[in-house]
Amino acid sequence: MNERHIIYTTVLALLLSGDHHVCGFVAKQSQTNHPRQTPFMPSSPLVVSSDHDSTNFFKGKRNRRSTRRNMAAPQRLSDNVNGPLYVNDKCINCAACSMFAPQVFGRSEQRAMHIVQNQPSTEEELETARAALRACPVAAIRLENQAYRSHRKMEPLTDQEEKIVDRLSDQSKSAPQSFPRPVSPNIPGVYFVGHHNSASFGAAPYLLQTQHHGTILMDSPKFSKRAVETVEKITGPDGTHNWIGDETLEEVEILLQETNDDQNEEHGDDKSSPLLPPPPLLQAMTLEGTPVSPNDYANHEVLLLHTPGHSPGSITLWRRPTNDGKKQQQQQQQQDGILFTGDTYSYTTRDGGHMTAFPRYGNDYSQQAKSLEGLLHLDWHLVAPGHGHPRDYTNHNNNNDKEDEETIKELQRKDMQPAFAELL
Repeated sequence: MNERHIIYTTVLALLLSGDHHVCGFVAKQSQTNHPRQTPFMPSSPLVVSSDHDSTNFFKGKRNRRSTRRNMAAPQRLSDNVNGPLYVNDKCINCAACSMFAPQVFGRSEQRAMHIVQNQPSTEEELETARAALRACPVAAIRLENQAYRSHRKMEPLTDQEEKIVDRLSDQSKSAPQSFPRPVSPNIPGVYFVGHHNSASFGAAPYLLQTQHHGTILMDSPKFSKRAVETVEKITGPDGTHNWIGDETLEEVEILLQETNDDQNEEHGDDKSSPLLPPPPLLQAMTLEGTPVSPNDYANHEVLLLHTPGHSPGSITLWRRPTNDGKKQQQQQQQQDGILFTGDTYSYTTRDGGHMTAFPRYGNDYSQQAKSLEGLLHLDWHLVAPGHGHPRDYTNHNNNNDKEDEETIKELQRKDMQPAFAELL
């Protein structure tokens, strides 16, 4: 293409003092625009909501609660396992650490925070722990080096502990870069960005490469040189970036207009899934905000879905699957469907870990349950949630036949049951 576009679609969870919003905005900016001069311009049917002043959010300021916490020097949590890697009491319990390194990090049994449950020892554990350290939105994951221990008259590091510190530190030259990293080994073109942002409560940023819409960014990483470099590893250095952090982007809370009930008449006999009864209608639209009827889904690679419940304006991005039943030629691969669900459908480490609807922060439980049911009827093999572990069903998809799809849909419904139970 002569003109490169990067489209940023953001689903932000602003969990500030009980005022819970999920907002989304869509923007397209061409290569000719200066990244620091042109603000994002939302498209119809998106409308700007000014009921929340997000100025401080984009300037990187913390809310009052976290500011009070930061007045005292951070302290190592007592229930960390012994060793140089630990989590301090700045932890906001976003679970980004266990998302990348579940063998190392876990939920504390004593408090609503995460801790180091096992010091990393294998190469895989060291690599994933390094990713967790880079992803932590509040820098609550720390390392004790020899100087730290000597200054505090502690026992010196063992050889094994020195290895851990060397591999995880910023100065390590032997360790590979943690991001971007693939979300699924079986679905190319979708990546973790890392560098989670505390203003979105540590929501996971993702990059999605598409055939017709350039590169899409879901959720905004914390603005930094490394975050920009991470994105440019996928998009290339010539992409234009109008990044979160720009002071021109102070009023961006976007709420979708209410669903048009007349669209129910367009639904008709939807044959998107022969396994289940007709699904609840989810308002769909293009990235530019143009409404799309269910009968026209097949003509779009990517759709935005209005999935209210967690908030009135919650949205989900659906990368539709491509499966025409024909043999792929010239190394072309079929694309599996992907859902980027934000807080509407995420993962929690509570009770041993399960998918969740985050009812504690919800707006309308009944509406959210309907949104989940609508998502369940769509065709997808990967859900990339705003928080916690993605759910990858591609290992159960061998030949794309009916039996495989029935098995996958049964697993998806089983995984979704805890979320339904929370809401109903």
